[in-house]
Amino acid sequence: MVLAAVASLMGIVVMLAWEYDWPVLRSFGMGRVTMKPATATAFILAGAMIMLTHIPNHRQWRPSVISGCAFSVAGLMLMTMYVHGDHGDIFGLEGDAPVFTSSPGRPSIFTIMCFLGLAIWGIAHVCDIRRAVIVPWLVALVGIVAMIGYAMDWPLLYSYIDGASTAMAVHTAFGFVLLGVSAGVRRLP
Repeated sequence: MVLAAVASLMGIVVMLAWEYDWPVLRSFGMGRVTMKPATATAFILAGAMIMLTHIPNHRQWRPSVISGCAFSVAGLMLMTMYVHGDHGDIFGLEGDAPVFTSSPGRPSIFTIMCFLGLAIWGIAHVCDIRRAVIVPWLVALVGIVAMIGYAMDWPLLYSYIDGASTAMAVHTAFGFVLLGVSAGVRRLP
């Protein structure tokens, strides 16, 4: 539960960094890939969803809240990917010099896939579908691979494909490790 709270807190800090123009916190250092506002918002929601799964004895209200968060995360990421795409700068990111960015404001394809995986896990958790227990570990693995990519300076590992996919920010990768492990250690009821 603590790991999910840290991931949510990271999302809040990044949203504040966008609001108050703190570039170091948006990109975990100057000249690096920024975490997009939609990604930060999704981290807040995904962390809340995972934290709610750790609360015992609240079966009456928990399923609706968890599934609502799961659908919100999935919807937010899909909306960002398909509606925004290359149709302009809806988050006001033009002032930043894009780093490993094919489309300002658009999260990487791996980022979208990880949030969708967490949304699927949240829904599966509510429905007691035990086959989804591998999904959070896959999300954590994607985060670990991206962090290895940063350490080894291999952009492909953190999802950068010139013209096709924006790179995953280093703190986004770390957040997926936190969320994946936090959800992965959670046992189904």
